[in-house]
Amino acid sequence: MSTSEPLYEQVYESIKKKIIFGIYRPGERLTDNRLVEDLGTSRTPIREAIQQLVRQGLLVNEPNKGVTVFNPTLAHAAEIYALRASVEGVAAGLAAVNEVRKRYLFYMLEELERSEKAFDQNEIDTITESNLKFHDLIIESSGSELLKEFLENLKSQSMVLRHNSLTIKRRAEVSLVEHRQIYEMLKNGKSREAEEFTRKHILSAGFRFLNNNKNDEIESLPIFNYYQERMKELLEISS
Repeated sequence: MSTSEPLYEQVYESIKKKIIFGIYRPGERLTDNRLVEDLGTSRTPIREAIQQLVRQGLLVNEPNKGVTVFNPTLAHAAEIYALRASVEGVAAGLAAVNEVRKRYLFYMLEELERSEKAFDQNEIDTITESNLKFHDLIIESSGSELLKEFLENLKSQSMVLRHNSLTIKRRAEVSLVEHRQIYEMLKNGKSREAEEFTRKHILSAGFRFLNNNKNDEIESLPIFNYYQERMKELLEISS
């Protein structure tokens, strides 16, 4: 591990990446002994990192079960996408009319180019990392601290879902094309278009996730009907 940052931070980042990239699978139990062996460090920084990851929702600490990797139900995952769509849509709308965005456009373009290069080389982990950073830059560009706080846990939990989605090449390609469109809307200050398109971008990803994993139980829940109605609306807007 690097010596340029505190050991706790290194351990935290290492565990988080293993969760995001699917090395530690949803629902998998992580013991202190396992993490000591995997990371080659002592228990103290591991326990500090675990506490932070539990607060962020990437790990779950249950009585009599111990620490496990966040494993959302299908309904929970669908709700994450729906909430992100609404709030990040607002973030994009705010960013487009906020002069602060001009400080971030260079970095957005940098992440777009990085993603496109990684796509050509089929580097899924890099695509995922760049995808997360692009969305983070939109949120930063909004200039809203309240919005950032609201999204914190949703952002952490959605990391796992996004990596799984981007392992499918066609979905990764669609995501990259849509990110380029969002970038152009932000650059040109098109607030309404940026908000609507970002909302559609995330809702569509949620709808694909739901359709690919749906079962009889989910079809009886309100979140499924919500997506059915919203996707009809979005198709009408696009036509």
